[in-house]
Amino acid sequence: MVISHAPLATGIGVDPHPGSHTAAALDPNGMLLDNLSVSNDQAGLANLKRWALGFRAKTCSAR
Repeated sequence: MVISHAPLATGIGVDPHPGSHTAAALDPNGMLLDNLSVSNDQAGLANLKRWALGFRAKTCSAR
């Protein structure tokens, strides 16, 4: 018998503000893995994307 389990995903949430964004990465059980605050500019958004991709996020979108 073969049992297949889908990989568990890390959840990343972003709280946007006019001057900055704060993000949190949660494991599948809802435990905080890490958080990050970045400025609301191109450099900050690039830093946020790099940080999120470190959790092997499959997609990352920031507007």
